[in-house]
Amino acid sequence: MPTASPFDQAKADAQRAGGTCSAGQLSGSLTPQQGAAGSVIASLTLTNNGSAPCTLSGYPGVSFVDANGAPVGAPASRDASGAGTVTLQPGASASAGVRITQPGVIGQVCNPHQAAGVRVYPPDSYESLVVPYSGQACGNPKVSQLQVKGFGS
Repeated sequence: MPTASPFDQAKADAQRAGGTCSAGQLSGSLTPQQGAAGSVIASLTLTNNGSAPCTLSGYPGVSFVDANGAPVGAPASRDASGAGTVTLQPGASASAGVRITQPGVIGQVCNPHQAAGVRVYPPDSYESLVVPYSGQACGNPKVSQLQVKGFGS
């Protein structure tokens, strides 16, 4: 009898748990946790506000936005440490780490802009939510300023 690959198993687990979390059933926060040489490590936390369990499997899409919701700079790259699957019961939360490189470290190629938030695409979703976050972001789309870890990693 064939066995499911880890990816297929994660999808099967998600279906049993009530499906993938949609942007509409989630709320979020981005909270700086610690500083590191030229960077800030923040925690992106998503909370299931729905009435049924849902799953977050993999990496969220993350990018800075200005006060009008327009993107600022390049979207986050993925941390190579991997990602897992987290099932969120109603009211439960899960977090993924985000490394934010400080614009001052990057220099003149950065083209600093004021960010008003981050746009977050839950894993396996084409819909997004905007999470408030105030700070400087690099407007140059060639500058890598964000790196995100996966949920469950």
